[in-house]
Amino acid sequence: MYPSVRALFRSFTEAFEGSVPYMYLDVKGLVTTGIGNLVDPAPLAMSLPFLFKVTNQPATKEQIAVEWRTIKQHTELAKEGHLAAGKIAELYLDSAGIDALVLSRL
Repeated sequence: MYPSVRALFRSFTEAFEGSVPYMYLDVKGLVTTGIGNLVDPAPLAMSLPFLFKVTNQPATKEQIAVEWRTIKQHTELAKEGHLAAGKIAELYLDSAGIDALVLSRL
């Protein structure tokens, strides 16, 4: 891959997908985060460096799994859009975490 593609991929994709630091349900009811990155099933999310919104402390794999299940169970969120999950989400990915996720999928 050309370094120029790698350097511009996030900003290019973000223009179409947006950037959401917490887990949310897409229109199909699948758990997603970052720049349209699917994290369904739960182990995909559990490998990411989620932090607590309130303390900025790292979440454990179990804490991430609990949040994943909470988001997944709120099926109404899929109809309300990606911002709706922000009301109940306690975890987030910082910019470096989103960058790492996007580049790992690239």
